Amino acid sequence: MKPIKARQFIEELLRRGRYTFAAEEARQAIKGSKVSTYWALYRLAKAGWLVSPKAGFYIIVDPQHRSMQSLPPEWFIHDLMKYLGKPYYVGLLSAAQIHGAAHQIRRSFKWLFRAKSARFDPSVSAVAEFTSSAKGSSIKQEWSMSKHQPAS
Repeated sequence: MKPIKARQFIEELLRRGRYTFAAEEARQAIKGSKVSTYWALYRLAKAGWLVSPKAGFYIIVDPQHRSMQSLPPEWFIHDLMKYLGKPYYVGLLSAAQIHGAAHQIRRSFKWLFRAKSARFDPSVSAVAEFTSSAKGSSIKQEWSMSKHQPAS
């Protein structure tokens, strides 16, 4: 396969209906070094084509969503959590909105996952919230203890 430019790689993914990719996948398609691939993707991110919520994971922002600087979270959360290798579930109000059962439009999207880190107890859960506005997008994580007491 002939090496392609980073923008051609992004456009090809969009043509196939994909909105996410890992940096390693881009490096293989571009056939460049890790450093050259990083800088090519960095330039596309500065131009508004990409957002990277986690190192090594990229979201392609199509033209209709560029003013929000991200895609709707339900378009990429599954791919992001698969990339991170973490099981998750969508918060109740966010899930209700997806299924058309919410009484109002939410401006944030919440999902929960089990946090496994040396710093934290394995029973700690993380709640991540994605917020998007005309000023930009952000992912905020909150950590909470969820120790379950055995039934006596």
